[in-house]
Order: sequence, then C-alpha cells, then structure tokens
Amino acid sequence: MGTIGAASTALVAVLLSVPAAWAGDMAGVSNSGVDWSGFYVGVQGGKAFSVIDRDSLVADVESQFQQFSCSGGLCDGRRDAFIGGLTVGYNAYYADGSLLGVEADFSYSGLDDDLTATGISALGPGQRMVANGHLRLQTPFIGTARVRMGYAFGRVLPFITAGVAVTYSNVEGGSDGTLEVQQPSGAFVPVDGASTSYGGSGFTAGWTAGGGAEYALSDDWSAKVDYLYVDLIGSDLGDPPPKLHLWRAGLNYRF
Repeated sequence: MGTIGAASTALVAVLLSVPAAWAGDMAGVSNSGVDWSGFYVGVQGGKAFSVIDRDSLVADVESQFQQFSCSGGLCDGRRDAFIGGLTVGYNAYYADGSLLGVEADFSYSGLDDDLTATGISALGPGQRMVANGHLRLQTPFIGTARVRMGYAFGRVLPFITAGVAVTYSNVEGGSDGTLEVQQPSGAFVPVDGASTSYGGSGFTAGWTAGGGAEYALSDDWSAKVDYLYVDLIGSDLGDPPPKLHLWRAGLNYRF
C-alpha cells in the first residue's frame, strides 16, 4: 500500500475509533455546567510554519562549487503562511469532567515558496562551468485526524491531541549547466550547455501531536486555540518532507 492509501486508511481508522461503549458512562452536563458531548463542526485559521532540511536542498550542492549564491525562502529552510479551513468532531463527555473525542480538520494552506541558486566552478585555464537551478514548493492542503483528551474546569476545556496528518504538495523546478570560455577581452562566453526540468504533485503522510484549550461561549458555541506539531515522514514526490508548526484559533458549534 502506497503513502496515499496508507494515509487514507489511517484517517478513517482514527475517525471510527470512538467505541459505542463510551456512551454508557456519558453524562450530558457535569459539575462544570457545560455539555461538551456530541458532534460539532467549526472553522479555524492561523499561521503555519514549515521547517525543511536545508542540507537536503542546498548544502550538498553548495559544496560542489567555488562560488555559490542562493535566494528565496527555501534557502534558509523556513516558510510561513496563513492556514484556514473546517473542523468536524465528536466528544464523549463524562460526569467527572473528563472528555475523550475524535477530531478531523481540512485546511487550505498558503505555503508557497521558491529557491533560485547559481554555482560557478573553474574547470581549467580560461574555462568555467556555470550552473543555475530553481525550485518551487507549494503545499495548498493540510489535513489531520486526531484523538482528543481533556478535562473541563468550568467553561474552560484544556486538551491534548495526537493522530495522523496528510499534506498535498506541488513541486516544480529545473536546472541548467553552461560551459563558458574566457575571451582575450576577459569576458566569458557560453560555448555549450544542457538543461533539465521536473515537476509533480502528491501526498505526504505523517503524525501530529499538540494541545490547546476551548472555552464555552454558550450551550452550543465555543472558541478555541491550539497548536499542532506535524512530522511528515513519507512522500510520493521524493522531496525532503518538512516539519510543520500550526498555530490556530477557531470557533465550534455543537449539536
């Protein structure tokens, strides 16, 4: 089973992991005075920070050239952008104030950055090789499916969460190399060269963990803040998978 199939199976497994036995000990309203039980939907948004292994992108190439320059957000291995989307979940809430539930979210991500690099190496008297490369990495979709555990203190519900994560990314890039020969004037002119390009789209799967707090605004509405760390460990694209830090705020409606 490939990365996409495994990720889909894991997402379904997490969402179906609430056993019917939970219902036996559930209490509609505990001593906190708020009923957190049942299904809910919501919206969330915030900031996504991406950290990529720079050595996999730049350092190994940089060491092969006598002169090297790099520009673009991927050169320092960090990206950040807006993230926002929808949330759906289910809570089993108990008389002692404890909560156990499942939650999934599907988010648009503005993570979109690039890299442009140039390397120059002398090949001999009056000759040099000039190489140029570019890379663009977009991550327009991030989804997670997680178990949530928490304990209510009045209207405040702090929680921890963990589960699986899937992102969808687009990668495109290319490179060219040119042999240049120095003229009597001192200027270098190209005499031969070659180029290549590549691109693709695919899923990257991994795990996620984090925590947050939710506040009951009324019997049906609640506001929340949370943080998720996402470690992407498998990619259909073959690119170095990033580590993601998601900081979000949201609004949920229980029914």
